[in-house]
Amino acid sequence: LPLIQCIILETLRTRTPAPLSIPHATSKDDVYKDWLIPENTTVVINVHAIHLDPKRYPEPEKFIPERHMTYVLNSTEGQSHSIYNRPHLGFSTGRRVCVGIHLAERSLFMAFTSALACFRFERESDVLIDIDNPKDVRSLVFSPKPYKIRLVPRDNGISRLL
Repeated sequence: LPLIQCIILETLRTRTPAPLSIPHATSKDDVYKDWLIPENTTVVINVHAIHLDPKRYPEPEKFIPERHMTYVLNSTEGQSHSIYNRPHLGFSTGRRVCVGIHLAERSLFMAFTSALACFRFERESDVLIDIDNPKDVRSLVFSPKPYKIRLVPRDNGISRLL
């Protein structure tokens, strides 16, 4: 199960639902790397660019779930993590982080593990699914182009659960 948690975290890193964060405003003048950011300036975090930073994520263009294993194993051993050392920024960061972050991640885990336990996922054709190009590049959220897959029940009794 830790690998499944890593897959979810890596998915949230590589395909963040909202590549640009919700705009925030500075409450007072601030300085960042010798740049003055005046009070009431609108600030938008480019989460997608941060997730592709090779200093933070070696080989950022590759899907490597194992890069999150230390974080996941520390979490399962009861070590508390703050919002500042999370392995992705899919739910923003800092004091304005999404309050539903834990519910969202647990819901993803439950949905993912339930689907994997009940079904085999198969491609409908030999053509690979295009995951690199979004349905609409003008959108504020990332959504893939439509594709078809086949869900094959792992057991005949699965249909009774649906």
